[in-house]
Amino acid sequence: MLNEFLGDGPIPGSSFTEEVGTAKWQKPPRITLPTEAFQHFIDVLAKGDNYDRIVFCMDEGLPIEGITNTIVNNMTASGLISYDVALLITPEIGRVLEAVAKKAEIDYVMAIPRKVDTSFVEAQIKKIEEEEGLTPSDSEEEPEEEEVEDEEEPERKGLMGA
Repeated sequence: MLNEFLGDGPIPGSSFTEEVGTAKWQKPPRITLPTEAFQHFIDVLAKGDNYDRIVFCMDEGLPIEGITNTIVNNMTASGLISYDVALLITPEIGRVLEAVAKKAEIDYVMAIPRKVDTSFVEAQIKKIEEEEGLTPSDSEEEPEEEEVEDEEEPERKGLMGA
C-alpha cells in the first residue's frame, strides 16, 4: 500500500543477526514531538492517492483501529517516531481516519469485536471461594444465566485434521 505507512518492515529475528544500533528503530527518532509526527501523517495522507487508498481500505471493511495501528507501527519501525510518541498520536490518527470515512460517506468498522474469555477468571474465583471455605451456594445467589448451546464443530478433514 503506502511505502511510507506500510513499508518494508524488519524480518522477524533480524535483530539477532545484526549489531545493536544498526536498525532504524534502534537510533534516535527523526521526529520527537507528537504535534510534528501528527503533521507528518497529515502531509503524507495528502500526497498522491494516499487519501483514496485509505478510503478504499475502509470501504472494503478494514477496521480503522487496524489501519491506525499499522500506520503508527510503521512510523515507529522506520525510525521516524519513538514508541512514546506513537502511543500519543494513535488516538488522534484514528479520529482523523474516522472523519475521513464519515466525509466519504462509507460504512466503516471502528474495531473488530473481541470475545472476552472469562473462564480463567471464573475458575480462579471458584478456587478462592473453595479455599476460604465458601461454597458458591454460600455466596450471594445471582440469577442463573441460561447457557447457550455451542454449535458442533465440523469434523476436520485433510492431512492435519487433528
